[in-house]
Amino acid sequence: MAKKNKVQICTSPQTLFAFVGLAFFMVGCASKGKDSTEKELSTSKKQTQTATQVHTAEAVRKPFAFRVLGVGKIEARQHTEVYSKREGIIAKIYVRNGQAVRQGEPIADLDKTELELQVRKSRANLALKQVQYQDKILEYNYKISNEKELSAELRQRFRATSGLEEAELALQEAELNLSYCKIVAPFAGKIADLKMKEGNRLSMALPLCVVYSAHALEAVTEVLESQASKLQIGQSAEVGTTSEEKYAYQATIVEINPKVTANGLVRVKLAIASPTAEGTNALLQGMNIRVKITAPQAESVVVPKEAVVMRSGRKVVFVAEAGEAKWHYVSTGAENQTEIAIVEGLEAGKAVIISNNLQLVHDSPVVVIKK
Repeated sequence: MAKKNKVQICTSPQTLFAFVGLAFFMVGCASKGKDSTEKELSTSKKQTQTATQVHTAEAVRKPFAFRVLGVGKIEARQHTEVYSKREGIIAKIYVRNGQAVRQGEPIADLDKTELELQVRKSRANLALKQVQYQDKILEYNYKISNEKELSAELRQRFRATSGLEEAELALQEAELNLSYCKIVAPFAGKIADLKMKEGNRLSMALPLCVVYSAHALEAVTEVLESQASKLQIGQSAEVGTTSEEKYAYQATIVEINPKVTANGLVRVKLAIASPTAEGTNALLQGMNIRVKITAPQAESVVVPKEAVVMRSGRKVVFVAEAGEAKWHYVSTGAENQTEIAIVEGLEAGKAVIISNNLQLVHDSPVVVIKK
């Protein structure tokens, strides 16, 4: 008779207690893992459903306005230092700093006493030489009334031997020196840097004052060489003082220096249309100013600069479409302080996202907030 194998089951209290504990442990772990997974799924789902509030702007195709901002100084188109042609004591000053003068208007007089005396002496000497000249003619038995009948050679000989020629030149020189005592404005403008006073000795080496054209002022600034290539003679610009927020003066580029400095800058000169425009502070020579030059470029798709963000080293623009953010890789061109030109990757008319776009990813839900 075959023997049946019997399986012995240990039913000792210790063994049963161990099995029961293991079972409870496994059930607890399973329950905890399930709760954690459900929590993560719930959180992920909640995050996925949360939409980001954004503002948008339309991508517009238009001529891009490239703007160059700079600082500089005011210079006068006409500017000269006024020197005296002779040394002397200043007898009279007719002007003051800031005063407008006309061309040829007196600025100052030097003391004329000695020079007026020299002119009188020269005239007296000339009268004497004229008598001696006439005596020369009489010596050759010519009548004074027939002086014109003398040959040019003989007349010149009489003038030289009588001293008449030299006396006439001496009088011209004395009168010329006397005229130098009156210092006049070389052109219409304003007086500046007048430091001398009546009674001071004026040297020929030092300027008496400066005259500049207050109604013909220019703004001089420097721009980067990369910006200079976009500028042309005749382009419009605006000029403002450092004390005013607005650009109150209209200007035009009149000169671009064809040389780059060691610092990579190019000197640009602009003519100001109305330096004394009503309702503005009058511009002064040497004044610090701000310059904004507008250089129209070719037509392109233009968006606000805030619309362009970086993703993995590439430029991206997010577009709001049907409640989602769609990203577009783009290539950009010129830019100014507020806008940037899109060369490739975006069509005009798209609603580009300009706020809260740093944390967006492709297909992120968004809600467009109207301004």
